[in-house]
Amino acid sequence: MLIAPAIGDWHTGRVPAPRRRPDTSWLPTVVPTLQTLLDGGEATRGLNVAVRGGHLIVGRIDEHGPNPRFRLTPLGAGRYGLSLYRRQRWEPLPYDGTLQDLADTMNDDLAAWAADWS
Repeated sequence: MLIAPAIGDWHTGRVPAPRRRPDTSWLPTVVPTLQTLLDGGEATRGLNVAVRGGHLIVGRIDEHGPNPRFRLTPLGAGRYGLSLYRRQRWEPLPYDGTLQDLADTMNDDLAAWAADWS
């Protein structure tokens, strides 16, 4: 006795391809470049760069542990989007550009967020 009639080949039909993240295996190669740019700025001096989840995470380490401040997301063609870590979440900002552009932005427009608060 069948509970429900079989409907065609439902288990062998076409399944859409899974969405995959873009390859960011190259991301650690830009860390030294960004670190040098940050060390050269007044507000960004002392910030650290780490790679997590396909992003460059920029922050400080204080007595309570890591304190993320910014996230750079690869957009392609050497450009990145910038987000600010605020209220326990990432908030996209209206900035994008090269590593140099965003290091300048963090030193100028966002210096209060980049500065050492201790």
